[in-house]
Amino acid sequence: MSTNLKMAGAGLVPCPEVEQLRPCVLFGKGLCPECYAEPLLKLRLATSRRRRSTPNHRHEGTARRGLIRLGTYREILPDDYAAFKAGEGVWDCCGARWLRPDFPNRSYFLISRGLLPLSFYERVALDPRCVNIQISTDILPTGAVVPPEDRLVELARIPKVIFRAKSTGENAPLFGPLFDRIAVQAGRVMETPLRSRVMETKLVEGHFAYGRETPLQKAGWDWRTFLRCNTACADCVKENGLLACAARPAALRGLATRARAPPPRHTLRLDAIGWASEAKACIADHGGRVTVTEAYAWFAERHPELVVGKPSWQFKVRVALQRAGRSGERGEWVGEVPLETFSPEGVTRPASG
Repeated sequence: MSTNLKMAGAGLVPCPEVEQLRPCVLFGKGLCPECYAEPLLKLRLATSRRRRSTPNHRHEGTARRGLIRLGTYREILPDDYAAFKAGEGVWDCCGARWLRPDFPNRSYFLISRGLLPLSFYERVALDPRCVNIQISTDILPTGAVVPPEDRLVELARIPKVIFRAKSTGENAPLFGPLFDRIAVQAGRVMETPLRSRVMETKLVEGHFAYGRETPLQKAGWDWRTFLRCNTACADCVKENGLLACAARPAALRGLATRARAPPPRHTLRLDAIGWASEAKACIADHGGRVTVTEAYAWFAERHPELVVGKPSWQFKVRVALQRAGRSGERGEWVGEVPLETFSPEGVTRPASG
């Protein structure tokens, strides 16, 4: 199973036993704009096949500690939820049974499109182990709302429901009137800015937008009145004053009055980083030989925007090191720059290249 890198280090964990490798029932129906899970399924299937071909086939199970996220890669159906609460089921890949007696007593939150029978959400909300139910809400370019407004009204009557507003620069001004019509207070809204491939190409959104002013803020929303899924999960407390996915109704009610610092904002552009030249400089600064751990520390100090704005930045560092040097011993990378560029008194970077 692939891991959602954004969740790393925040105490939020996916649930492979429930998610499995099944396609989402909503794939191909146009109800989830810019769905990342559909193209990712091919990669997850390929990774799973490689693991299953090994002599000792093992499954990645849910971590024993952490707040469980149900709905990381696909819509969780009532049968999936029943297996989770029973703590037992079957692995699709090999038919082996899985047993997790801890599941019925684990805290969790559910992410859903809100299109399943209303009775399902009411039943989940009654479970004391359920922290909240997050309903992904879209306003499409056509003006259509998903889920429809009448369903949003029904869901708003469930206190544990939080609405994930999937915002863009175009639809952000429409969310205020929408939530006014269905009588949803801003404290029950969590903004999830859409980060499409097209937007990343244009350097307008994408991960470059992490830690910056969000579309709802640009549309005039007060940052104190709503939650923002606008950082890597480990930095959510800095963004919202609390871990948004762990927010219970009582915490949401006091959101606007709670004393907390404004969310951190940065102005540095991730697209301005010259990875090849920076990797060479990193190796040079360490005397021509650097470990991956040392490189992480170097890049984090030199480019703090990476830590805030790009959850997968360590992978970019490793790729840059691989391209800038050659593999040494004990996980080190050796630069291709001549040793005479280093003076006895200290390290001197090459003049160019």
